[in-house]
Amino acid sequence: DKAVYLVDTMLQAGMDPNAFTCSAALSACEKAGEWEKALRVLSVMTHLKLQLHTITFNAAISSCAKGRQWERALDMFSAMGQSKVEFSTITLNAVISACEQGSMWQIALCLFSEQAPSIAKIDVTTSNATISSCGKAGEWEPAFHLLFDMAHCNMVPSVVSFNTTISACEKGRQWQKALQVFSLMVRSRSSLDAISCNALISACEKCSEWEKALQLFGSMSHLKLECNTSTFNTASSACKEVGKWEMALQLLLSMTQSLVELD
Repeated sequence: DKAVYLVDTMLQAGMDPNAFTCSAALSACEKAGEWEKALRVLSVMTHLKLQLHTITFNAAISSCAKGRQWERALDMFSAMGQSKVEFSTITLNAVISACEQGSMWQIALCLFSEQAPSIAKIDVTTSNATISSCGKAGEWEPAFHLLFDMAHCNMVPSVVSFNTTISACEKGRQWQKALQVFSLMVRSRSSLDAISCNALISACEKCSEWEKALQLFGSMSHLKLECNTSTFNTASSACKEVGKWEMALQLLLSMTQSLVELD
């Protein structure tokens, strides 16, 4: 805010802020998610014909992403091309993240697909943001394929990559696909966590696959994963959905014995 205030004060005094001052103001706006102020500073730089760099646009786009302003983030991305400023992986990650926040999975997927052939512009973060964007919209199929395509780009999927894909399959009621992703996760020796299992158990629960849900629930101790309230509730719900009340009550008893906080 101080940096932005300095820019405003200089303008009011009839002084032209330099590129260093404006860049500092943009950086402050990015950290605070102040997208309106960031765009104002960028407008000042354009008016004063100060040279705009990749880092300059990155800060502005990131500010828009944090402020859930996907349209303005895309405008900035387009402005980079018009200004012939080369974008970086950070730029692409920021604009795809903005699309994710705005539930614009089609645009996020399009941006990713356009850059995938060059490979140099994408990384694990790019893939994760695109998968997450598809997953939040319940579009499990593109999320599923993106995960398996990461190997072709010489990228090693992270825990986030696997978890977001499993969650996408869960929302799409694709428990077998979710299980396939989980199996790949185990084979790749990625760090499993409760989030992975909870999403997979939930996928089984939504498809009335109560036996598979209980099997997964039982495997958590073998995998040295700690069950939480969500784990018990989802497994219990899977049993109740098909009238397996005794199993549901048994899980409830097991939860209280494990001193897990009840919802």
